[in-house]
Amino acid sequence: MVGGKVTGAGRFNDVMSLGDAGAMAVFDFVDAGLPTTVVPAGQFRRSMDGLLRRMGATGADVAVIEAGASPLEPYNGTAAVELLQPWIRFV
Repeated sequence: MVGGKVTGAGRFNDVMSLGDAGAMAVFDFVDAGLPTTVVPAGQFRRSMDGLLRRMGATGADVAVIEAGASPLEPYNGTAAVELLQPWIRFV
């Protein structure tokens, strides 16, 4: 399993909890160069493209990805779900 957090604010605890749950590798948007996902949608999408490629390169069979954000918050939650939609198998 690979773990990821693709929206929100950088919190080390979130990343650590994925590792504690058994992820062989954990990535978050900070690894894509973003301290927060409150950025223009185009910048967010470009950053996430590279991050998702890195996650895919791990060879993991399963990815557990946190992509939570309220529609009222400017964290690009909608853009994250759109990027992940082709691979979502369970919500």
